[in-house]
Amino acid sequence: MSEINVGDVVRLKSGGPAMTVAGVSKNNTSACLCKWFSGFDVKEYIFEALALEKLDGANHGGG
Repeated sequence: MSEINVGDVVRLKSGGPAMTVAGVSKNNTSACLCKWFSGFDVKEYIFEALALEKLDGANHGGG
């Protein structure tokens, strides 16, 4: 798996909306703070990197 960095656009491997990585843990636990929009609201949650897949420009469609 390629490394996930701040600013990457990701999605849960199980599906869902495209999310922007806003933070990555520095203690090597592979925790990623992700943010996304739900309507006009900004949501955020911490996900394990293993549960995420990076999206390229062709795969950014809303989830």
